[in-house]
Amino acid sequence: MKPYHNSASGIDGYDYGDDWIHVRFKGGKIYEYRSPAVASHHMNSMKQLADSQDDLNTYISQHRDVYEAGTLMP
Repeated sequence: MKPYHNSASGIDGYDYGDDWIHVRFKGGKIYEYRSPAVASHHMNSMKQLADSQDDLNTYISQHRDVYEAGTLMP
C-alpha cells in the first residue's frame, strides 16, 4: 500500500487498480471502493486525489454515494 503523506488527513495509505481503490484510514481500517458500485467518474477522481495526496478524505465524505459504496476489508 502506498503511503498518503497528508498529515491533516484521516487517510494514511491507498492502493488502486483498474476498477478499485483501497483506502487505509488512520486507525488501520481499510475500505475498498469498486466499480460499478462507485461510478467511473468518482473512481477516477479518487485515484487522482490519492496520487496528489490531497482532499481524498474530504471527497469521500462529501459524496454520499461513494461513502456508502465502501466495503470494510477483513
